[in-house]
Amino acid sequence: MRVTRQQRQKLIAQIISESRISNQQQLVNLLGQQGVDVTQSTLSRDLEEMAVAKVRDGSGEPVYTISGTVVSVSPPEEALRRVLREWVAGVDSSGNLVVVHTPPGCAHVVAAALDRSRLEEILGTVAGDDTILLVARGPQEAIDLAGRLSDASGLRMAAPRLVGKKDDD
Repeated sequence: MRVTRQQRQKLIAQIISESRISNQQQLVNLLGQQGVDVTQSTLSRDLEEMAVAKVRDGSGEPVYTISGTVVSVSPPEEALRRVLREWVAGVDSSGNLVVVHTPPGCAHVVAAALDRSRLEEILGTVAGDDTILLVARGPQEAIDLAGRLSDASGLRMAAPRLVGKKDDD
């Protein structure tokens, strides 16, 4: 059956949200069962346009997810801890801001896990390709949050201090 690009992408999103898809061939087969024939190259372009990412689910298996969602069968705290350990490369803070660095293309996965965790110190998140900006309630909350995220990520962070405090005080 011939479908438009929009119809095909809508079907792809529906399949990904309803099934655990771990590779493109599975997706090609499921689309075929729906009467939609698609080449691997067309599917690759669709997945890129749709910002589909491959992440690890609650059992550690790779699955496709639509950008901004994380597949998990664990509580948000456990999922957050796992995501932080796997994807966070660095954490730092300045004022009431916390900056989280990830490998290229992974920031949205970490940001989505942070958003779902509903940590009360976080007012909001903004994710780019490999960097997340967290807005904390205040400077001390940012320092505490950066420390917690660093610890949960298995990273060592330099001893945080409030700006304006001198080391010799």
